[in-house]
Amino acid sequence: MPLAPYRFTWCDWFCLWYPPGWLILFNRHWHHYHPDPDGWNWLEYGLFLIPGGFYLALLIRWLRLGCRSPRRETSQFDPNYQQAFRDEIIAPIAKYYFRSELQQLENLPETGPLIVAINHAGMCFPWDFLVLAYLLGNTRGWIVQPLAGISLFEHPWVIWWLPPGWSQVLGGVRAEVDEFEAACCPQNYFIIRS
Repeated sequence: MPLAPYRFTWCDWFCLWYPPGWLILFNRHWHHYHPDPDGWNWLEYGLFLIPGGFYLALLIRWLRLGCRSPRRETSQFDPNYQQAFRDEIIAPIAKYYFRSELQQLENLPETGPLIVAINHAGMCFPWDFLVLAYLLGNTRGWIVQPLAGISLFEHPWVIWWLPPGWSQVLGGVRAEVDEFEAACCPQNYFIIRS
């Protein structure tokens, strides 16, 4: 990772106030810390901001990549990137858009593992557990690993929307039987979304 933290430009501030631009923020932040030759470019980012433009950007990117999907990378959880993403991207979204806050902090343990089970927020993207992970991490300094459905890792739209390995690098754990041991690991704090 570069030593310099991600700095917001005028484009990033615009994207923060225009929620369809959050996809741009996620990808630009990733590109700041990770090389991604198959990633989105500026022309395609610009198309995200107009109604229906994402589909045109998708077509242009698909043609640019030689009519193939972006390369998939198997990536490992990176707590440093999780913290950078939490502090540099999710913090302004949680503060300025959702205006989120934790209630009844006295019910949270000071130490030890914690599993939080939350209901589905009714959206296709998991804003609920991204913001909750930010709040828990910010309040207690915890490293949070959300247990998420397979679609967050493998759905064709997610493969195109987000950088390869994004969910895993941020700490996402696939909701599969094989991952049960990781979910019960005593040093982790998990958010389970039903």
